[in-house]
Amino acid sequence: MARRALLYDVLAAFIGLALLALLQNVDVLILGRQAGNSNTIGSYAAISVASKALVFGALALGSYLLPEATIRWNEGGHALRQLGVTLLFLAVPAVLLLGVSIVIPKQFITLFFSAKLATAASAFAPLVAAMIFLAVSVLLTNYLFGAGRRWIVIVLAVGAALAVVLVAGADGNPEHTAKADLIVQAALALGIGCFFIAIHRWDRRFPTGG
Repeated sequence: MARRALLYDVLAAFIGLALLALLQNVDVLILGRQAGNSNTIGSYAAISVASKALVFGALALGSYLLPEATIRWNEGGHALRQLGVTLLFLAVPAVLLLGVSIVIPKQFITLFFSAKLATAASAFAPLVAAMIFLAVSVLLTNYLFGAGRRWIVIVLAVGAALAVVLVAGADGNPEHTAKADLIVQAALALGIGCFFIAIHRWDRRFPTGG
């Protein structure tokens, strides 16, 4: 029985990781197929590289959060303090990058890539915002996996399906693609956040809701 539970946990983790990878890259994959202009693809790839560094950071932080959550929940407690620390570490680069993407997007892209790849600068800020939401989803997903909530995979699958539909509707326009991605990632983070709050309110180890 214990081996079967472990197998389910590992399988859910692999599926969850695959879905998070799809959510991270669905915009690039679809825009790459839809956009006929190679410069459009290259420009979007430039802002994508800069924006999605936040998600890689969240994945690294999640490798700390997951075992912490698992240990705490198995002991009858929670890992809210550990989650707060990881969110704080994520917040610093997220705020800085969002500020850059709003105030000096073209200058930033030109400096680190080239002026030729600055044509998608208008999509930079919404894409950064989208990746901030996804990074939060990554951390909450790791926390929920640690708490033994394998069903979070279903939420991620719904989010991934919605992302494919909405991003495909942007017809290869970089700004519309980034905004569609932002809508999906914000909705997903909100949904996971609601489940997260509900768990802490309803679990018997939190008699006063937290």
